[in-house]
Amino acid sequence: MADSAGRRSLPLPLGAAVAGFAWGYLHHRAHPRRTSLALMQGVEWFIACGGAALLVQVLRSGLDPDDLEELTERVTHSLQTITDRPGR
Repeated sequence: MADSAGRRSLPLPLGAAVAGFAWGYLHHRAHPRRTSLALMQGVEWFIACGGAALLVQVLRSGLDPDDLEELTERVTHSLQTITDRPGR
């Protein structure tokens, strides 16, 4: 999820975390450790929505003093050449 400037958006993973916590709390309401289980469910949903990767990206950009853009190359194909040589 990226905005118009190409930055990733944090509200979606945060919303997923809140929804996961609410769902986990309702699902485990009879369990004595319902708050811990609900918190774990919220964290799982946050990670599933890309929140952990987004936080790492934000932390990494905050620690990096240079504003250099990272170049990413994709390898779309490979070429292999096989040459047979007679035994000596």
